[in-house]
Amino acid sequence: MQEVIVFKTKSTSKLVLDKGYFSILFIEKGYLTLQLGAQEKTLTQGQILISSPISTIKLVHLSSNLEIIGLKYTIDYLKEIKALNDFHQTFSYFQHQYLPIWTLSFEEQERIVNLLIKLKNRKTPLNQHIFAPQLFNLTFTELLLELVEIGSKQDKNIFQNYNRAEYLALQFMILARDSYKEQTQLDYYAERLNVTTKYLSETVKNLTNKTAKEILVDLRIAQARLLLGTSDLSITEIAYELSYDSPSSFSKSFKQVVGISPKAYKEQYI
Repeated sequence: MQEVIVFKTKSTSKLVLDKGYFSILFIEKGYLTLQLGAQEKTLTQGQILISSPISTIKLVHLSSNLEIIGLKYTIDYLKEIKALNDFHQTFSYFQHQYLPIWTLSFEEQERIVNLLIKLKNRKTPLNQHIFAPQLFNLTFTELLLELVEIGSKQDKNIFQNYNRAEYLALQFMILARDSYKEQTQLDYYAERLNVTTKYLSETVKNLTNKTAKEILVDLRIAQARLLLGTSDLSITEIAYELSYDSPSSFSKSFKQVVGISPKAYKEQYI
C-alpha cells in the first residue's frame, strides 16, 4: 500500500473509496452519488468529501462528465508530519464519518484546488528538487490546516434545508464531535438538545443506521485508532484520555469494534 497518492481523474471508484486510507476528494465537474450509512448523498461541483479508513461509504452513481481531484493517505504517512503539533486534535475536525461533505465558497475552492495541484506536482517523478519530500510534506500540512480552517466555518451553514429530524441528528453529531472524549453518556446529549434519550437515539438511527450511543463509541474508537497509530501514548494513557473507566474496559470495547486488541493494533505501526 502506498502511503500517499495524489490524483486528478475523470473516472474512479477505487481512487475514492479504497479501504485503509484517509481521503480528500474535490468535485471539479459533474456529480457523484454515495451511500453514507443509511442515506444517499450527491456531491456536486464545488463540494469536497472528507473520509477516514472507518467511513462507511459506498459508490452509487457517477455522472459521465465527472472530474475530480484529491488525495488519499495512510496513518503511516501521518506519522511523518512533524510540523503539526498535536496532530490528532487538529485532524479531529473532519476525521469522523457522519458529516463528511462540505460546500466550499469560490475562494475556498480555489485555495484547495491550487494546493492539491501543487501536491500533485510535488509528487511527480520529474520533480528532482533536493528537498522534494520536505516540500511535499509542507504543502500537505498547508492543505490540512486550510481544511481545518474551512471546517471550523461549516457548522454555521450546515443546517440549511434540513427537516426537524435531520436538524436534531446533525446537532447531535456536531455536539458529539466536540464532546465525545469527556461526555460518554447519552443523557448529557439528550439534555443539551432538550429531547429524551430514546427519541434522540431513534432519530439518529433512522438517519444514520446507527444509534446515538453507537456513534459515540465510533468516535472514541476512531480517535483511539489514530492515537495508537500515530502517537507515543501508551494504551493506558489513551484509555484515560478517552474517558474509559480502565484500560481493560477500553481494550474490551476496542476489540469488539475493531476485531483485534489495542496492543495488536499498535504493533502494526511500530
